[in-house]
Amino acid sequence: MNEGDLHKEFRTGFESFDTDEDGEPFTLSKYLHRDEEKGYETYVLTDEEEICGVVSFHVRSFTNLHDTLYLSRVGVAEHRGGKGYGARLMAFILETCYERGVVIMCCEAVSEAAPFFVALGWEEILSYEDPHWGDGCKTLIFRIPC
Repeated sequence: MNEGDLHKEFRTGFESFDTDEDGEPFTLSKYLHRDEEKGYETYVLTDEEEICGVVSFHVRSFTNLHDTLYLSRVGVAEHRGGKGYGARLMAFILETCYERGVVIMCCEAVSEAAPFFVALGWEEILSYEDPHWGDGCKTLIFRIPC
């Protein structure tokens, strides 16, 4: 990946993912800048030097019992869907959880996203409608697969 790639739009086909909070097109440079400010980590998945997917997360303590991985973004380029890139990104998240001793993952997602995580072995332990994120979005909480 080169510096120019950071300023290109990254389109997944989901409007809520493809634009930032101001409705501006999502670029990797915007989220890398945000990551620096808020402590998020962002990783890019490439194939043949083309950006195929992106994942952004933050590991934080919500209780004294364990750390939680907050999954901010996971997305696959619109023209690369259905080729296993989302599963590869989530395998990276799982490996990160194991390495850091994380047992819970939390994310806000469209309601239809839960089956994706469950199909990969994540155990949904709680979900609820979250009005902060708008209609059709839920907060999802998963136990890390063993």
